[in-house]
Amino acid sequence: MFTFYHQKSDTFTRWVKDKLDEMVVAHKIIDVAEYDSGSLPNSTSPNDLPLLSDEHEYWTSQEEIEDILEDLQRDIEFSRSLTSDVCYVDPANPNECL
Repeated sequence: MFTFYHQKSDTFTRWVKDKLDEMVVAHKIIDVAEYDSGSLPNSTSPNDLPLLSDEHEYWTSQEEIEDILEDLQRDIEFSRSLTSDVCYVDPANPNECL
């Protein structure tokens, strides 16, 4: 399960929320009040926000968060392409599915 911690609603926060919703992955969005650092993972502080965690690792820069979510989306799309009931025709051999 992914958890996204943030303090302000800005363009990046909306992008992360939309991306997690679009991928249909289990996630929580937590708006951390400046005075409430108790909801953050251990060894992190409000200065680390925004922060994305998968309960094992966490990422604190916008670039890292964008990269991990883009990689995850590619992996999910690939996985879904393998579990589909659709036959994708091999362009090199139209008689076979990929």
